[in-house]
Amino acid sequence: MSPREGGGDRGARGPLLYCRSRRLAVSVLLLAAVAVTAFVLNDSLVKVGYSSDQNTPVTLILLPAVSAVILSATAHGSMQPWDGLGGPVIRRARLTHTALASLGAALTAWALLPTDILDDRGGAAVARNVVALCGLALLAVRVIGHALAWCVPLLLAAVTLTLGIEPQVSWLWSWLLAANADIGAAVTAAALWLTSMVVFARHGERRSADL
Repeated sequence: MSPREGGGDRGARGPLLYCRSRRLAVSVLLLAAVAVTAFVLNDSLVKVGYSSDQNTPVTLILLPAVSAVILSATAHGSMQPWDGLGGPVIRRARLTHTALASLGAALTAWALLPTDILDDRGGAAVARNVVALCGLALLAVRVIGHALAWCVPLLLAAVTLTLGIEPQVSWLWSWLLAANADIGAAVTAAALWLTSMVVFARHGERRSADL
């Protein structure tokens, strides 16, 4: 085998090794199952706030939170030494992986769910929240590590559903309950996602050496 052939073989194996180390096939199946479940439950409503009569589509918060948990799990690689030596190659792989997974989940939600379920909140709002919470989960993977990162989107979802817009600091999470066309919520989601793409692609998950 010539050096050129050997290099080509290694180049072909690299993406496959990355996909295997992140269990990407399993994550795609899980995201698809979550999307189908959301489609089935798209008319279901859940109460928001502990002392109000406000309702919201169950998929508006829960689908994005579960999608973010799945993405945070696949952000962890089983080949950390290889990740550390990958340089620009592994950074591009991380960016491609996380961008395609989060945007794919968001577009799937947008395509499957109705345009308007309740109070102008529907597929577009769910897609926005998927992007936002996936970005938040990836930032958590970098800051606190993958072992606890899944708690962050779930905790925000729980706070949103439990407290709604009643407390004085509700602006920290009330944008998740916003309508499809809410500009502030869209800007917040875009900022979270873009920041996470840059940070996670460049630095990856937090490891013990980062402490």
